[in-house]
Amino acid sequence: MRSGSDRFVLVEIFKGKEAIEAHKTEQHYKTWNKNVESIMAEPRSKRSYAPVFPTNEDWNAVNTPVRVDENGQRIEVAEGSGTAVACHVTIKVNKKDASAFEKVSIENAISSKLEEDGGCLRFDIFKRINDDEADSDEYLFVEVFRDAQAQTFHSQTAHSQNWKTKVEPMMAAERTWTQFDEIVFPIDDTMWADGDACEDACEMAWQQQQQQQHSILLIIYVFDTL
Repeated sequence: MRSGSDRFVLVEIFKGKEAIEAHKTEQHYKTWNKNVESIMAEPRSKRSYAPVFPTNEDWNAVNTPVRVDENGQRIEVAEGSGTAVACHVTIKVNKKDASAFEKVSIENAISSKLEEDGGCLRFDIFKRINDDEADSDEYLFVEVFRDAQAQTFHSQTAHSQNWKTKVEPMMAAERTWTQFDEIVFPIDDTMWADGDACEDACEMAWQQQQQQQHSILLIIYVFDTL
């Protein structure tokens, strides 16, 4: 990252290519695109991914924030903490091991969502859309936790440690990660959910902003601002 600039990452998820094109025709996108161009330290870049987990069918159900009570029963999150942290993990996997990697990674993602402290808000797995002739397949894990303590709890769980042991021989290179300790948006735990909870929360955030006067695909934009 350039000295004197801040780096922002936009994580955008769409139902398909048609939705992406429709998004670009919206006035709010055109306004944003025009307003940020002059404050970028360098042109933004993007990467496109296809979902591995959750799938189209269970996207809403899996990404509803939950906690687990003392009896192991899932309960909905009532209020957000406002202290969420996020981590993007990039992993290159030998092509011959891709299927096995996806299997054990999905198992780990499901276990992460059911951790007893209820601190894992999101655990999404994506596969980069790239040239089939590449030597390895690239995966992206988008992990969001209620706070730093929940992230630490996750890293020490047995299922997380077992996942690391199983996938290590499958990796074509050491995994890399980017930690985000300051989340600009969403600002509330419930807004990390998909479906009605997210729609309601986002609508409320939009109204507050206005009052203050200021196949699923994943696209990640990265840019620096002056």
